Amino acid sequence: AVEEEKRLAAGDRELARHLSRGASPSRERRSAYSIQRMALPAGQDAFGIAEEYGRWISRFLRPFVKVVIHPDRSLFFYAWLIHLPLLFLKYSPGKSNERRAVFMIRGGLLCREARRNEKSLGWFEIRLFPRLGCFIIGIFKFHPSLPWWLYKLVKAPFHMFVMRYFGRPLGRLPPGARRS
Repeated sequence: AVEEEKRLAAGDRELARHLSRGASPSRERRSAYSIQRMALPAGQDAFGIAEEYGRWISRFLRPFVKVVIHPDRSLFFYAWLIHLPLLFLKYSPGKSNERRAVFMIRGGLLCREARRNEKSLGWFEIRLFPRLGCFIIGIFKFHPSLPWWLYKLVKAPFHMFVMRYFGRPLGRLPPGARRS
């Protein structure tokens, strides 16, 4: 338990380091960061919230977007009538635990080609703070394929709209429930 707390504390320091860098990217490295804090549903672990996020996106954006959760826990976001993923989030079991679910951004039509170097990849993360009764859901170092001006004008506000609505149904989940 002590080792787990040390590992979680190291992850919190890593997150704070990224947050302190700000969300304003340089011209050379235009990457996006987005972090939202939401109320933690009782009895949920980090991956349970990630699964619910995938199912909720499929319902909320039906018929335009469908999220497929693979047996290895990776998430694939597909657009209607397009057989290529919009986004591929590869689950990272070595960086995850019951309080933290980490998915590396490995590709898709919405992001620039993923670099082979693991340290340069962006990631999607859900981190629980049970003592505070909340969790954060965030995307870090995301390199959009859209021109930066278009991303800021369209995709970023749409993302905020979606995240604002995602937090609402979570508060209505019974403890430990997973909807299908």
